[in-house]
Amino acid sequence: MESAVLGKLQNNKDFVFPFEGLKKHFIALGSSGSGKTVLCKALIEEAAKSKIPAIVVDPQGDLASLSMLPAELKDKIQVVIFTPTSSKGIPLSINPLNLPKANLEKEDLISVISQISNGAAKLLGYDVEKDKGKAAQSVLYNILLDAHNQKTELNSFGDLAFLIESMKDKSQVFELMSERELADLVKKIKYLTVGEKELLFNFGVPLDIDVLLGRNEKGSKTRISIIYLNTLEQQTDKEFFVSVLATELYKWMLSNPSGTLQALFYIDEISPYLPAGAIKPLPKPMLTLLFKQARKYGLGCVVSTQNPGDLDYKAFAQFGTWAVGRLTTKQDQAKIKDALKSLAGSKIEKVMEKMPKLKPGTFLLFSPDYFEDIPEVKVRWLLTEHKTLNESDVKQITDTAGLREIFKSKIVEKGAGKKKVVDVEGTIITEKKEGTMHLPVNITLEKAKQIAEKNTKKKFLFVGEETVGSLGLVFEPLIKTKIKSVLPGFFKKQIVEHEVVFSGKNGELLVFSGAKFKQMTGFSILLGLTDAQIVALKAVSEKKIFTQDIASKLNLTSSAVNKTLHELLDKKLLSFDRKNNTYKWFAIEEIDLPEKIKNAESRKIELSDKKEDAKIFKPVISVKDLSKAVRAWFDNAELVEAETIYYPVYEARLLAKGKERKIIISASTGDLL
Repeated sequence: MESAVLGKLQNNKDFVFPFEGLKKHFIALGSSGSGKTVLCKALIEEAAKSKIPAIVVDPQGDLASLSMLPAELKDKIQVVIFTPTSSKGIPLSINPLNLPKANLEKEDLISVISQISNGAAKLLGYDVEKDKGKAAQSVLYNILLDAHNQKTELNSFGDLAFLIESMKDKSQVFELMSERELADLVKKIKYLTVGEKELLFNFGVPLDIDVLLGRNEKGSKTRISIIYLNTLEQQTDKEFFVSVLATELYKWMLSNPSGTLQALFYIDEISPYLPAGAIKPLPKPMLTLLFKQARKYGLGCVVSTQNPGDLDYKAFAQFGTWAVGRLTTKQDQAKIKDALKSLAGSKIEKVMEKMPKLKPGTFLLFSPDYFEDIPEVKVRWLLTEHKTLNESDVKQITDTAGLREIFKSKIVEKGAGKKKVVDVEGTIITEKKEGTMHLPVNITLEKAKQIAEKNTKKKFLFVGEETVGSLGLVFEPLIKTKIKSVLPGFFKKQIVEHEVVFSGKNGELLVFSGAKFKQMTGFSILLGLTDAQIVALKAVSEKKIFTQDIASKLNLTSSAVNKTLHELLDKKLLSFDRKNNTYKWFAIEEIDLPEKIKNAESRKIELSDKKEDAKIFKPVISVKDLSKAVRAWFDNAELVEAETIYYPVYEARLLAKGKERKIIISASTGDLL
């Protein structure tokens, strides 16, 4: 097998590292700025040049610039940036209930289903260290194991909920959970079938290791798949995604053994996913198992961290090659000293003295299977650019590379009992199969015409009398949501559900009473803001308030609040009065929004699926944006379900001497809107 040229030795000769050594894994350690990410990227570049594909987990956007290939590599290497929940790159979805299809050894099957059930339980909000969480995890494990044995495919959480509800014999389940607890479990599972999590599970190219590695596809290009995690807002979502990815990779390698290096798996800044001590984020058990077993299957694992002191010490033992850059803290030096003793022998003290003095981009390489000495390596320049990419950069690169057309046929939009339509920006709209749900049409076309004629303007001076030019029924999109909020209680917290409706055209909050509604202006503004900006805007929405008072109210430093307020000033959402070098802030835009989610509730809306001859407009508002704004504006609230419904209106064009104006008539109430 070929080798990688990673840089220069002190004698200016090329440092060559054998790819065979990557089967025993490679870890890069170094303080911030030491160059460890550049070293690992150089390793990925060298592997791709030798036709070894890679799956790269990019938590911060540093690795996505591997896609910025020089001209001479574009015919040999294909870099794809996958973006969970987003169409900025190639959207990627996961099925956390994807059961093994191959016949695994019993212990491997137990490991995989335990990881799947553990992940599902945590995702559902259970603490698996407590009795109730252990019971939920055990129930899920038994159900999933039975589904595997019966060769039942679970393509969504809706399938899992249906499977539990349709169980004929629940006696074994009730040994662990009561009937009420089981009903609560099913209810939590159904929360995951719609809302923000819907994008993660149902939108994009389904996670498939063969696809990520570019196997069995036409063409000779070697694929580097970058999983860009910045599109996931919550750290828990990132951990969940990495857990599912590691589980799928583990299943894949068991079914695809190889005696030679066949692929690389690289995670940058791994310490949050594999921390020291008793802390157990979701990916930790599967990553530990993967690192332990992967070397037998030809899968090379590459990781890096700037905080080796925070990394689980057991993980160190699984890595055959260590690249150690500048480490300045005594805690990090002490953490790795014991591990390095077995690799450095009597040279350990000299090595420890040299470590804090290393220059950026210079590493000591410990690999006793391939090098007797400890070479000091100056890492080569990257062939690709080295920069941090934001989501706009990712979109531009993906568009320019023509990758959307390649993956167009692989993108799936699915859901339990629903058809999904996805627009170019990734907005999901759901339509029930049995028909388009809408408020009832109570006003006939003839009645609407009479209302329109009644509202025409009579002849005045040089302006002629208006006539009704055209009249048509239109369905305007609404997004009907279910929002869960947590209220503090004396003995325990109380969970309350609210039905809240938003305009699918502009994102404004609508409060319905029967077929009538009141529009509360301002919510659409929130859709383009960060969480911090939304919280700051809320703080000044009621009255003029000083910077220091906002900082005290939000429990933040004045400098942090000041930065956010000036961002809102630039967006022309805030202004201020200045007196004696103090600022009193106030909102410019009219914000007519309730502070409490209960005040945004709509009364139960009567719906119909009767077919109507009408023009239907699709929503342009993303459920993900709505969910983010709800969470930031309303305390302890979370959007858990979302459904597109429609409000019927008549659009009337009124004409007078070449001029026209349009009026909108509610088809439910006959009111002018």
